[in-house]
Amino acid sequence: MPIRYLDDRCLSNFVATYETKNLKHAADAVGMTQPAMSKSLSRLEDDIGIRLFERKNRGLEPTLAARELYECAIKIEAQTRQSLLRMSSFDQGLSGNIRIGAGPMWSWLRMPRVLHQMLADFPNVTVDLMTAPMKLLLDELDAGRIDLAVGEIADTQLPNGFKDRRFAPVRQWPYVRSDHPLTLKPSVSLADLVDFPWMGFFNNKVFAASVAEACAAEGVALPRIPMRSGSMATILSLASMSDNVVVLPDDFGPTAEKFGLFRIPSNSLEMWDLDSAVVYKPEEYNNGPIGHLVDLMSNP
Repeated sequence: MPIRYLDDRCLSNFVATYETKNLKHAADAVGMTQPAMSKSLSRLEDDIGIRLFERKNRGLEPTLAARELYECAIKIEAQTRQSLLRMSSFDQGLSGNIRIGAGPMWSWLRMPRVLHQMLADFPNVTVDLMTAPMKLLLDELDAGRIDLAVGEIADTQLPNGFKDRRFAPVRQWPYVRSDHPLTLKPSVSLADLVDFPWMGFFNNKVFAASVAEACAAEGVALPRIPMRSGSMATILSLASMSDNVVVLPDDFGPTAEKFGLFRIPSNSLEMWDLDSAVVYKPEEYNNGPIGHLVDLMSNP
């Protein structure tokens, strides 16, 4: 089948179905009726002569051909979006869409300021923001589903063809509710902290490795982490009503205080520096909006 038949709407409908594995959910996602979505997919299958989905009790199961087409469709969509941004930079009417991935702390604390400035500078550019741990964001970046990612990073292997711009490390500190037993101690050690449960971010391997290294150096057991979440609001709220310890960057202090949290005072307690970076394709830096975003993120 000639590639010209794979138009944007056709691919968008297919991608929505592939990602939801459900016709109704896919139709809702793109703003069309379920019968129209079913007809669109049937037409695509007839055109290419290959079955893309098998009907199962729990929904639609993509075939091997569907998986191959999905990878192709994502790359086409990403390349088209980035090309439109580059072409729009040839004049003063910059427009297009940028997809950003941000770690939980970045998304909560710093991205609102960055995006406020970005949208003021480029009013015709639209932004889609997703929040997730950096490991998942790098996978999304490699797959072409986002254009750049910002968040915690250590010795993480970057996807091929990408580079990072690292920021000055930020000191992190333990926080607890204001009437927590630890607030009564004149000095708090790591051994004291691990006597209480901790809360962490879902799939945050960078922080987990830092905790393990610090505990090994001090000869203390790893803390028990009964709950992990990708939501900063959930973590802060739960910490304010429980004995859980949560570790936050320095500049999170005012936000933590609003939730009734207290920073553990200790001159001897050395917590871990938070290394973070923005990851992007070097060739996209000269694309006005993306390069501008990288620069804004570099000056938090």
